Amino acid sequence: MPKVSHTQWEMLVENGELESEAKIRAKECLEESVKNSEVQDYLDKGWIIKKEGKTKTLVQKEKNIGNSFEDKVWSVIYKMGFSTMNKGNDFAIVYDQERSLSKQIDVIAMDDETCLFIECKETAEEGNKKDWRLELTEIHGLFQSLCNAIREHYPDKKFKFKYIFATKNYIIGDTDKDRMDSFGIYNFDDKTVLYYDKLGSYLGKAARYQLLGALFKGKKIDELDTRIPAIRGFMGNLTYYTFLIEPEKLLKIGYVLHRTNANNDYEDMLPSYQRLIKKERLKKIREFVEGGGYFPNSIIISVDSKNGMRFDPIGKEGGNNPNAKMGILYIPQIYQTAYIIDGQHRLYGYSDTKYAINNTIPVVAFDNLDKDVQLQLFMEINENQKAVSKALRNILEIEMNLDSPDPDKSQKAWLGFIAKRLGEDDKSPLFGRVVIGEDAETKKCCITIEYIKSALGKSGLFNKYGKKGVVIEQGLLDKGDNKKTADTVYFLLVLYLNQIKDEYLSEWVKGGDGYLTRNNTMVALIRIFGDIVGIVLENNPGLSEKDGQVIAEISKYTLALSSVLRDLPAEERDEINSIKGGQAQERPYRILQMAFHNAYPDFTNSDIEEYYTNFYIDYKADTSNEMSEVRTYFISFLKSLFPEDELATKHMDDSDGRNFNQRIQNKIFMNKKNGNDEKVDIWDELTLADISKIMGFGSQWSTYFKDKFSSLGIKGTRLEVLSDFDAMNKIKAKIESGKKVTLKEYQLVHSFYQPISEELDGTNN
Repeated sequence: MPKVSHTQWEMLVENGELESEAKIRAKECLEESVKNSEVQDYLDKGWIIKKEGKTKTLVQKEKNIGNSFEDKVWSVIYKMGFSTMNKGNDFAIVYDQERSLSKQIDVIAMDDETCLFIECKETAEEGNKKDWRLELTEIHGLFQSLCNAIREHYPDKKFKFKYIFATKNYIIGDTDKDRMDSFGIYNFDDKTVLYYDKLGSYLGKAARYQLLGALFKGKKIDELDTRIPAIRGFMGNLTYYTFLIEPEKLLKIGYVLHRTNANNDYEDMLPSYQRLIKKERLKKIREFVEGGGYFPNSIIISVDSKNGMRFDPIGKEGGNNPNAKMGILYIPQIYQTAYIIDGQHRLYGYSDTKYAINNTIPVVAFDNLDKDVQLQLFMEINENQKAVSKALRNILEIEMNLDSPDPDKSQKAWLGFIAKRLGEDDKSPLFGRVVIGEDAETKKCCITIEYIKSALGKSGLFNKYGKKGVVIEQGLLDKGDNKKTADTVYFLLVLYLNQIKDEYLSEWVKGGDGYLTRNNTMVALIRIFGDIVGIVLENNPGLSEKDGQVIAEISKYTLALSSVLRDLPAEERDEINSIKGGQAQERPYRILQMAFHNAYPDFTNSDIEEYYTNFYIDYKADTSNEMSEVRTYFISFLKSLFPEDELATKHMDDSDGRNFNQRIQNKIFMNKKNGNDEKVDIWDELTLADISKIMGFGSQWSTYFKDKFSSLGIKGTRLEVLSDFDAMNKIKAKIESGKKVTLKEYQLVHSFYQPISEELDGTNN
């Protein structure tokens, strides 16, 4: 732009002119009303006719990407209620009058206390990278001169200034991010602009307080008088204060979410605002306030007293009551110093009204509550009105604990963050399928944060912590920084799940009517993802998880898994769907894991091999044969000890004997009913459980059986041996019902069979 000799302050507009400019900026196309005789000249330059008149024609032209982005940013800031902004695209501040040196400002926005300079940089190509060192250095060098020019023109204002560098389709490198931090320049990337656009539509002018809180977090608000008459009291070991305050003052220092300091969080935070603050309720409260309504109940807050809160008792220590003192409370004049625990709707309802300044609202302020106590208090307050759902509690725990100094607590919050992001990111294959906050569960949206968190925690991708935050097991992808780890896991997990979705879309879209996108299967898929990552990294030592070869290997396994998912037998699908309780997060994982291992033996590690050997292989046949030999051996031994007719009457407990005799009678009755008059052999009816009861009756263990087991070389006390016989009886029942027998169960039977077999072989020899 050409040099200008003076700042054109008339380009800063307010009130009606500001509204007119907002209407122009909001239009998607440039528009001009031109004489009909000039229309052709415009058409030759790419304009098109929108509406023809008798003497003039309305023509329009699509905005170039630069104007479009500037207008978008301008409109987003306008929604927040700044009172003064620039019109047109040529506003410039002359910072050196003698040499006519000026800086063009794309967007400037002011209210009574703040002034924002915004520079917009955009490109048509997504993912563009650029070194911004020169531009950022220039901004840093000119910033104070620009601030001085504003101060000189507005001598009665005590502005706080911030320079915002807004970018579209650019990737800001770490070096430039560090440079921005050191220069005090704030970056608005695409996501940040989108976030504040939605937040402005949602909260209206109240969104300005959230923006200023983020820009000036921890900064003092010099013009804010927060000396308040108050009463100090004690509740258990908590200190609290009750007082009245103008809503606008609390709006300036208050905040709703704990995560407001990282640009990358903005897009993820908006849904949390939507679940903590209901738009319709906010609208009704605003209308109620404007109609002269008021709220007698108190807003509950927690004040960060580390920022300098002070209480000075009045008179003789504020009165004689030791439990309540009157005095003057000095709340810190700091942005984001008061966390709003309860009453968000009432507070924000005042933001667009005249009553924000000339009304007061009652407040109960706790002194520096621990975040866990804040969460507990929120739950207790709301549960007295309406039960707080587990899903909403998850959201609040995520927001509160991401930055917790306790690494385990912070990690759990980040696991929840990943789950929440999977449901809210429109690039995620689980977009709209995760139950978040107070969302209602549907056939499509039926996967919960708890299940995803649990699966991620068991995936082996993250560190395991012991006491005092000591790492006791290194996670496969853990970077020692929860945010970096979460970003890495999320990137790979989305690639993995998207591939499964693409390969088996017909089942994926079924939601709750199928088996793939439901809690049980999703837990299994996430844990198998952990297995795959471990196998690939072990097979490719020295390569990082972002290496193209590693990603290709993960993709190869994922493709194979998709085939397994398509071919999974109906009975196994039904079993996965039907499992409930604690096994719902374990059994489906093992079903899919073993099916995958059977189909693709390369999918293996020590855990898979161990489970395959110990639990997957069915030892039913060998167990059945050996158990039969054990039973036959001990029945033969019993025959050598006791007469048949005394077995139930003299060698069993009375109750056990009666039950055994009743079974014999029932067998005789059923045989006769079926035309079978053969005698029932009592010895054939003895189960291993019956043998256990005989061995344990009276002194029979010490008299007959202790030495017998000793001669076989079978060690164990009376109770241990009897328990083993009872366990073998249960294994027999599993065999009869067709259930699988594990290695451990087989080994129990074999521990009795082997010495018996050796003795018999010795006898035979």
